[in-house]
Amino acid sequence: LYTNEQGEPLVAIPGQSAGFYSVSTDKPSQAFWSVGIAAAILSLVHILTGQGTYLDASRQYNDFLMKCHDDAAASFGCWKQCWACCLLYRVTGETVFKDKAITILDYLAGYQDDDGAWRFGQDLGIPDEDDAIVFNLTSELILWFHELPKYLA
Repeated sequence: LYTNEQGEPLVAIPGQSAGFYSVSTDKPSQAFWSVGIAAAILSLVHILTGQGTYLDASRQYNDFLMKCHDDAAASFGCWKQCWACCLLYRVTGETVFKDKAITILDYLAGYQDDDGAWRFGQDLGIPDEDDAIVFNLTSELILWFHELPKYLA
């Protein structure tokens, strides 16, 4: 997620856990969401500026996610990649982005509990997820389910 001045990936940042600055294509349970956010923001900057370099960078981040472990599109925070795919589909019209977004939305719909809530605590190592976390995640996902399909129409 970070590079030095020469553009080389940083593999160690003193005092920080590697899980917050490094994502590998071959490992599950990583901070894939952080790559998705970067891809989405770069797409938004492209939409605002019309500059192709931002679109190219967004594609690179998303291409990286598409090469990652299946967990990238089926784990906590995968809706960030879905957001990026929706934006990329809107900008490019390429169905690969729409198809990935639909796959992620299907996963999220299937992950929803019978009571309508989303609980990711077990996946995050939080055995007794408190109501505030459940409410927060459920509220966020309701927003995403309201907004993201608009990009796919």
